[in-house]
Amino acid sequence: MGLIGFLRLMLSIALMATGCYLIYDLFANGFDFVVLIGSFACFTIVHFIKPKRDAKQESDLFDWFDAFDFILDFPFKVIAMMLRTLSFLGKD
Repeated sequence: MGLIGFLRLMLSIALMATGCYLIYDLFANGFDFVVLIGSFACFTIVHFIKPKRDAKQESDLFDWFDAFDFILDFPFKVIAMMLRTLSFLGKD
């Protein structure tokens, strides 16, 4: 992973932290639709910004990258699952 990949990873971590703070803000300061959309946007942007792992990187050095990949992608997967469930229920 070069400098660009490292910068993308750091930006992804920063956006993930921002999205988590916005979710906390929803509970701490009351519901706000703009904050909800902002948190969803942060999690979605993280999914597309985070660097993808190459198949060639089989080293133990990249085990931490697998953990970050799971943590960074988990909120997006949950949001995508919820939207797919809503669209499936809407078809009935």
